Amino acid sequence: MNRLIRLFSLLLILLLLLSGMDCRQLTRKAPYLIFNGNGTEMQVLWQLNSSDTCRIEWGTDTLYSVGSARTAEYDKDHQHTYIIKNLSPAQKYYYRVNIGDGIYNGTFYAAPDSSAGKLCFFAYGDTRTNPDIHNRIANAIVKDYKADPDYQSLIICVGDLVVDGDVESLWDSEFFAPSYTGIQNMLGNIPYQSCMGNHEESGELFKMYFPYPYVNGHYWSFNYGPAHFVDVDQYSDYTPGSAELKWLENDLASTTKRWKFIYLHEPGWSAGDHPNDKSVQDYIQPLCTKYGVQIVFGGHNHYYARAVVDNVQHITTGGGGAPLYQTDPGFPHLVKAVSENHFCKIEIDRDTLKFQAVTSSGEIIDSFTIVNPLPDN
Repeated sequence: MNRLIRLFSLLLILLLLLSGMDCRQLTRKAPYLIFNGNGTEMQVLWQLNSSDTCRIEWGTDTLYSVGSARTAEYDKDHQHTYIIKNLSPAQKYYYRVNIGDGIYNGTFYAAPDSSAGKLCFFAYGDTRTNPDIHNRIANAIVKDYKADPDYQSLIICVGDLVVDGDVESLWDSEFFAPSYTGIQNMLGNIPYQSCMGNHEESGELFKMYFPYPYVNGHYWSFNYGPAHFVDVDQYSDYTPGSAELKWLENDLASTTKRWKFIYLHEPGWSAGDHPNDKSVQDYIQPLCTKYGVQIVFGGHNHYYARAVVDNVQHITTGGGGAPLYQTDPGFPHLVKAVSENHFCKIEIDRDTLKFQAVTSSGEIIDSFTIVNPLPDN
């Protein structure tokens, strides 16, 4: 009898291993999350190697009893997506995607209620070239949100995800490679909100993998709890009189959120290598001071830097994996510049924001606090 039990157990293990292999062979990009701006929804996306149907299930526990749906591929490259709807604010959800005989599973938290006063989130970028370094960053992010579930909210990315965004094989090998389990674990459990960088090239594949509800080009905005986030497209015209700059001013003027953040790729104030972006200085900075934007997140330069201009914090967080650059402390308005791989942690508690830039090993390389005197809306 014991021999039969052992044999049965070995067969079960073998079947599970074969199922996992089948799932990996069928899948080109494992399920990952984006937030589309609707607080009661979460979008799950994945890509197969060939045509097939899949099944997604979700719930508030691992019974996955809230809902299920069949998905068929759309567009031109075996892509699948499903928008999970009717979510309850700040509720934790479990989901799983059945692909062939294999299963991918993950969790996420629905967006907080619009009246919420607390929010934690991550920010970083420039993940291209060295996915092994990016994987270490991702593992640190996963470790942090597991230790503090308030951080399992969203990730703001400042672009340059791969070396050449028009080459699909680089998305496979650098950003979505299944061998980098930290990256895939992160992407499958926290919605990834990225602007476009110069290395995304034409942006066609970027938009295919990250189909946010753009206003036009690659720009849009969304609310999340107490914060308003604006994705600026620097590769469309945003000079005075342009459609994007008019939209940006109207967007900032219209939001009632106390906390306002802009994320873009090329920073207005940084610490050298690529020069400071004068368009950000001339066109975006005046809107920041006029409408109370607290932080502008940028990348492009591969290090951490912080400059403060008229009480606006300009963060360069380009340490996600691209080759590091040396910093120049002589650049204007700098208060901190460190050539380290890193990510940023932001914690909002009503009228107070606490910021940390940390390495993948947990070393804090910069921190500051903002007290926002604006009343709740």
